[in-house]
Amino acid sequence: GMYISFTLLRAMNIMFGNTGEEVCLILAFYLCFANSFDHFVLFKSKPLSPQLQKLYHLISNLAAYSIIINLCVAYFYTGYFKLENHFWRTGLAMHYSWYNERFNAFEYSKLLAEMPVVYYFFNYLILAFELSFGFLIWFKPWRNWLLIFGLIMHSYIYCTMLIFGMTLTFLMQYPMFLEDEEIERFLLKIKSFVVKLRL
Repeated sequence: GMYISFTLLRAMNIMFGNTGEEVCLILAFYLCFANSFDHFVLFKSKPLSPQLQKLYHLISNLAAYSIIINLCVAYFYTGYFKLENHFWRTGLAMHYSWYNERFNAFEYSKLLAEMPVVYYFFNYLILAFELSFGFLIWFKPWRNWLLIFGLIMHSYIYCTMLIFGMTLTFLMQYPMFLEDEEIERFLLKIKSFVVKLRL
């Protein structure tokens, strides 16, 4: 129902045209097949037979992997088309971006735009991140570093470039790459930190 409603709303309203909305539409399609109806619902569904339950879990896992692969492809696709842009290839994209007042909420950005070492570094670091994300994310030693850098990059985009939909849509998929135990440990650390603050 949500996927159909969102599709119709997007078709009727030309304002639904940015990358964030398009990715949300794809995610809504995948979530139609995911086992998301066992959580955050008012009424629990009736238990299925063991055979049907196994099939349901298989389809749900395939939907989850589809979301993960879709994000990997999205990053690679973005990086590939950045390479076709003259400014990204020559390392000047961040230079002009930091000079553009539309995409900067802080004055220090213009100072960074006058430092070649800085804008060249971040220009090619972002390209390397987007092109390699879909490959390196499957290796555990690289996973946390990629997710941390992605969190910092998207937070910067959210705060300075004011691109909200795409930023939130990409970030809310990051927990899909973590195991349940990793998420539980992370939540426990946050809980203990909050408790210390109260003391």
